[in-house]
Amino acid sequence: MRAHASVVALLAALLILAVLPGQAAANSYGPCPAPPQTPLEKELGTGEVTHQAWEEACAQEAKEAAEAKAKAEVEQAPATLLEVNVRQDHGSAYNQPGHTDLLIKATLFSHVTVSTQPATPTLRYQSGVPTEEEEHLGVEEAGPSHGIQGAKIKWSCRHPRETIHYTVTAQGGSGPPLTRTGTFTIPLSARWCAAAKRQEHHELEVINREEARHRAEERQEAAEHARREAEAQHHELEQWEANCRKLGGTVVWLHIGNDGATAPYCRALNGGTINVPI
Repeated sequence: MRAHASVVALLAALLILAVLPGQAAANSYGPCPAPPQTPLEKELGTGEVTHQAWEEACAQEAKEAAEAKAKAEVEQAPATLLEVNVRQDHGSAYNQPGHTDLLIKATLFSHVTVSTQPATPTLRYQSGVPTEEEEHLGVEEAGPSHGIQGAKIKWSCRHPRETIHYTVTAQGGSGPPLTRTGTFTIPLSARWCAAAKRQEHHELEVINREEARHRAEERQEAAEHARREAEAQHHELEQWEANCRKLGGTVVWLHIGNDGATAPYCRALNGGTINVPI
């Protein structure tokens, strides 16, 4: 009896050693608990298939939990990076004279705030996380370590050479915020704006003349179409009247309705109506 128990214990130990390597390969995040196995599975020998599925599900769940934990740790980290670069982009039209881009590089997941003076709408976003507009346009997420996003300040010829003061703040999940400030001058001259305004006025006059010419052509085409329609109807009526007389009838015009409208019919000699082909 004691020898039999030793053999059973040895076989059990070998089975455990055979299973453990499979667990380590299927789940690198830690061992899974033993899967449940019904008596029917034991009898049919399906325990191995059940065990594999259990290991795969356990590994996936452990992976997702580890990724969520890592992301939460990054989101709670303090802001350690905040860089602001200014890029000027000159336009070519009076109504779109250009804009300044503030290219902001900040610690991933930190909350960034951009404000300017003279005041424009304050921009707030989370670094590395696409905004609703970016998601709508299909913009991909930022890189794995830091997000590079930006704020756009549009220029206006109403305020050429205006100096803009900006303040950018990055607040992490913990720790103090980082702040960067700076200024830039809108590179618009009164001379450029005046020339752009004249060009815009000239282009608008050209567009207006073209639209007026197009409307005149449409009116002429409509009048010509109405004339051709009237001629066709007149010719058709003349042909109908001639056919009525050939059949021995008389063309009679009757008043219909209360608006003074009239309609012809072909009256026979006996007072009846002749059906006249066109």
